[in-house]
Order: sequence, then C-alpha cells, then structure tokens
Amino acid sequence: MKKNLFFYLGVVLVLVTSIISLQAAPGDTTVVQTFTFENGRQCHKGKFLFPDGSVQYEKVLMLYSLKCAPGYNPSCGEWDYIFYTEIYEPVGINGVGDTIFDVWKMASYVSPYGNNLSLGTDGWTWVYDVSDFVNLLKDSVIIRDCNGQELMDIKFLFIEGTPPRDVIDIKKIYDNSYSLSSFDQHVKDTTVVLNSNAQQVKLRTMVSGHDFDNPDNCAEFCDNNHTLKVNGNSIKTWNIIQECANNPLFPQGGTWIYDRAAWCPGMPVTVNEFELSNYIANHTVNFDYDVQFSTWGFYRTALYLVSYGNINHANDAAIEYVITPSDNKLFSRINPSCGHPAIVIKNLGSNNLQSATFKYAINNFQEYTYQWQGNIPFMAIDTVYLPIPDWNVMSEPTGLFHVELTSPNGVDDPTPYNNRASSSFELPKVFPNHNYQIQFKTNNDYLETTWKIMDMDGKIICQNDSILTPNARFDKDIYLENGSYKMYVYDEGNDGLSFWAHNPPYGTGTSGFIRMFALNENGQIQSLVKSFPADFGKFTQVEFAVGEFALLIAQPTLFENLTLFPNPVATTLNLNLTPLTGSKGSVSIFDVFGREVAHQEVLFGQLNAIHVHKLNNGVYFLTLYDQSKIVGQSKFVKIK
Repeated sequence: MKKNLFFYLGVVLVLVTSIISLQAAPGDTTVVQTFTFENGRQCHKGKFLFPDGSVQYEKVLMLYSLKCAPGYNPSCGEWDYIFYTEIYEPVGINGVGDTIFDVWKMASYVSPYGNNLSLGTDGWTWVYDVSDFVNLLKDSVIIRDCNGQELMDIKFLFIEGTPPRDVIDIKKIYDNSYSLSSFDQHVKDTTVVLNSNAQQVKLRTMVSGHDFDNPDNCAEFCDNNHTLKVNGNSIKTWNIIQECANNPLFPQGGTWIYDRAAWCPGMPVTVNEFELSNYIANHTVNFDYDVQFSTWGFYRTALYLVSYGNINHANDAAIEYVITPSDNKLFSRINPSCGHPAIVIKNLGSNNLQSATFKYAINNFQEYTYQWQGNIPFMAIDTVYLPIPDWNVMSEPTGLFHVELTSPNGVDDPTPYNNRASSSFELPKVFPNHNYQIQFKTNNDYLETTWKIMDMDGKIICQNDSILTPNARFDKDIYLENGSYKMYVYDEGNDGLSFWAHNPPYGTGTSGFIRMFALNENGQIQSLVKSFPADFGKFTQVEFAVGEFALLIAQPTLFENLTLFPNPVATTLNLNLTPLTGSKGSVSIFDVFGREVAHQEVLFGQLNAIHVHKLNNGVYFLTLYDQSKIVGQSKFVKIK
C-alpha cells in the first residue's frame, strides 16, 4: 500500500501484509509490514514480499516498535540483551541440499531493563535508516530478529524519489565477535577493489563492547580508543564509551545510567559512518580499524563498505525530524515545550548548505518565515532553532506543528517532497499564579545536583542556593512575571537524586527530591506544579507559562565575541574570554536535542580550557553565563 507521508517518528501507519502496485509520485511511501506484536515474545524469522526494485527510492526506513508483554513477570525482559535485525540472503546450496545464507546486520538494538518498566499501551518506536541495504531488500526477503524480551513490530518504509546518491553495492568486510586481546590480529589492514561503477564510498561500522567482571570492566564499561586509518594514516580517533544518563527511556530497573561501549540499554547500538571517497586510488580503497589493546572483553563487529554513484544534486536539503514541539517519546525529556521550535535538517547536495528559508505554523494559524544561514557539508545534519511563535493563539492544549524548508542556497530544491514535516504536540501548562516555592532536598552527593529557572531567552531568573549541605531541605520562594519559563535540574554525577544501585542495601547513598508548588497571594501552597523524578540520570526539566505564553521571541544570534578553538575539537576546547572584564562565570554545553551535557566554571579575562573529551561526536551549543544572564553563545563540532 502506498501513501503520501510527510511524517515524523512514530506516525500512525496502516498495517499491510502485501504490496499493491500503484503509480506513485516522488515522496509516496510503500509500507512493508513484517513482524507484529501479535507474533508474541519470541525469536522471529520470516519471509516477506518487498518491492521489486523497479522504482527509485529516496531512502528506506525501518520502524522498530516494542511493547511489554502481558502475562510475563516482568512484562518486559529483566535484563539488557543485544539483538540484530538481519537479512538472510540465499547464496547457494550445500552438499546435503540445504540453503546457504549470507547474513547482513542492518541494525542492532539493546533491550531495556524490564523491572518496573512501562513502554505504555502504544509502545515505543525507534527509526533506523537502512537505505544502504536497498539492493538486498527486493522481492522475497527473509528477515530475522531475535528480541525475545518484548513484543515487537517491524515495518519498512520505502519513500520514493531520488536518493542523494545511488547505492551501487555493499560489501561485508568484517562481521564477527573479536576479543580485545586479539582484535588487531583479526581486523587487519584491508584493500578493497571497488565496483567499476562506483564513484564514492563509505565505511559503515557497528561496533559494540561487551563483557566485564574483570579488572578493567572491559569491554562494556572501559574507556577504549578506536582509530580508523586510511592508506596507513590515521584520519580519526575516538573513544568508544557512550553516555547513557540522557537515555529517553527512563527510569529502568537496572544500571541504565552507566556509560557503555557504543550502546545503552533501551537504545540502538551506535552506527558510525566514514566517508572515504577522497581516498579512492586506482579504484581501490585501503583502510584499517584499530582498537586499544586490553586483556579482557570483546567487540561485536560489523564493518560494511558501501559504494555509490555520483552525488545526484548540487543543492538539496531535507527536514529529518522535529525535536520540539513534539509528543514523540524519543524527545520526551524536553517536551512539552513552549520555546524555540527545534528542527533537524540534512544536506543532501554536493555543495555545502549555507542558507535556506523556513516557513512554519501552528495548526492553520499565522505562518512564520525565517531565513537561516549556516554551513553544513554533504550528508551532515544540523539543528535549526526557529523564532518562538505565539502559542497563545491555541484554544486547545494540543495541536499540529508544520514546517517547510525552501530555497537551499537560494535556488529551487530538486526534491521538495522531503522538505516538509509535521508533529503533533501538547503545550506546557499555564498557571495564573505569580508566586512559587521550590522545595529541594539534597542527598549525600549534595554538590552534584543543581536547579535553575530560565526564561525562553536563557536568562536565569532563579537558582538554588550556592551553599548546600548533605541530606537537607532548602526551600526558595520566587515571583515570576507573565511569560514562558523552563525549570532545569542537572546532576553532574549522572545518577539523579536517587539511584537504586547507590542506595542501601547496595551502597551508602541517600535520596533527595525537587518539587515546585504554586502559592496563593498569602504565600500558602495552592497546587503542585511539578514533582520531579528522583531517578532521572543526568537532567530533567519542565516548561510552563505564567499568565500567558511569551509573545514572539526572535531567534537568538550566536554572538561573535565568543572565540572557540579548535573547531572541530577532539579533546579540549579553548574559550577565549580575555576581552571580558569581571571575575568568573560558567558555561553550559547542550546537544542538538537541547539537553545539557556538560557544565563548567570559567574565569573572565583569560583563556579557559573546556574539557569535551567525554562527549560523543556531533554538533553542540555552548552558552556562557555571567551570574544570571547570558554573555554569549556559540556552536562547535566534536570529533573523535
């Protein structure tokens, strides 16, 4: 069945078990339903009818949905297990007449800890881009996934249109489990002869570390450096450890907050992609994937080389998804939101994307226009923060947000069907009260947790006392004018105000809490605004309004007075504050989802070293504060 879908993650889809051949326009989507929740909690393997390959597809997505299974205790599996979604490609017959299969790992998922976990009645959906496997997803295809911990539903979306570049072929280079002690003996310097039609090439890696209970806790929990070499020269080095305390699926029953080697419980295994097109020589490419030696642990390793034709368009951009406003569970940590709409865009053209026009609206109300400027390389993404619309036009607490991108680099977009997105959302609550009380009880680690209330421009209105003591309660009364606000709670230790593994009988920790109450005119508690979860990992927040939402706020500019170098950065970012007078301030670093991932005190009038070595590679935003006001903002790219 084909439908025209301008959708976001988690859209409602019509389930189909067969493909109806229809004449369709670019942007139309063919949905292939494979396993369903009704198949039960078990290992799944089946043959399904996919498109015949006669139609060109802009991209292919896999929707991976999970629900807890009633009748089990726990209803979601108790432990975290790693699973693959695989293609079984028949490649021959053995001597006894059995079919020989070549197995391709499209995606990998690690199940969450199921104790006291709820995935809700509708479940959770993760989206994988599996476009590189399009030539294997044709006609009759055998799919296998052995997630036996939850009920599972897997759909494939074939979105018609011109891809950024055509997939010529995909080659399996290494696909096995290798111990750290002998990894480099198995994964060696490799030269691959490319397909005669290949013009570009990418290395796709899915490498995750496992095993611990040894002196180094390798390979699941130990820091381990990985290096990609091309033609004998190192082109990138990074640490495999991935931060888990920002996991959108929380809290879980197990040790979900602990950083792990390229995965977290209840999340996909990280896929890294390396463009090697500039290193092609005599229609071959040479590379080596190295890891830091350790006596213990092993890596599940899937290294695939994908060959493409030339880039199809010079100027081409797409909207990937909407972060805010959205009711998608993957962004539930920062929604509901009444702040700047956050849109992730991708450059699909050979020219760097340096400008575009955005048009957006709430429901069918006033349309806003925003002229964006930036610099995004081919196949890279960036987050665009749009000026805040007038949320007060809504008479209901729920609605639809629509956004469209036009004129990439000032020209017509050749693929306009991927330039629009919509998201359903819920507005934050509006309170008539102007007086509030924050009740904050610290735990043993009383210096780790902080809170602050900010307006939508990031100005700090109020924050916790600077002098705290352990296991004590601190109440603060505040007055707020009409407008929009965010209360943000951050824990530097990544374990919230309470975590089972740190408290008795397993540890000596204690529990704290943070609550926000609205007060009446006499200063008495009238209603509960928010009781924050104690087991929140790295951060938790709530947005709300007093009287009415703030009126249209212009998109904040990135101040030129902040000098950051090097940019991109691998380990240490230098922040030049020599032009500023005063004593000291602080910086907060936010990821593209608006989550604060680091905080550090800085000194004005000098050069400051900002330590970013623990961050995953990607785009980040740095905000500099002087007391309660923003001094400057800037953006940097973290590489490994």
